[in-house]
Amino acid sequence: MTTIAKKIGGPRALILAVAAGGALAYKGGEVGVKAVVRTSRSIRRTLDARAEAAAKSRVYRVAEDADAGGGLTLRTGDEFRVLARDDDAILIEIVGSTKNPWYVSGELLAAISDFTL
Repeated sequence: MTTIAKKIGGPRALILAVAAGGALAYKGGEVGVKAVVRTSRSIRRTLDARAEAAAKSRVYRVAEDADAGGGLTLRTGDEFRVLARDDDAILIEIVGSTKNPWYVSGELLAAISDFTL
């Protein structure tokens, strides 16, 4: 410590340098944490809004059994919501399932349910 104090101009300069460094680190950390909290709140609001919109979206009912591929078998009476669509690829949520979401062919959904393309 004495060697460092000699190099920067004495013990007073060392104390001021340590205090200034501590204050800078503290403020920098505070600003960083506030930015992370602000961003996480924004992301959470966005996700909550999407979940609410999905919960309010129309529910379709499956009229006949079908193998949708990828391990998904749709049964008569199953209900699903459309979350997103890209041409014929439809992202759906099966109501009451814990293994959501699923990509399914739009043509298949139109053939076996009240969903229309």
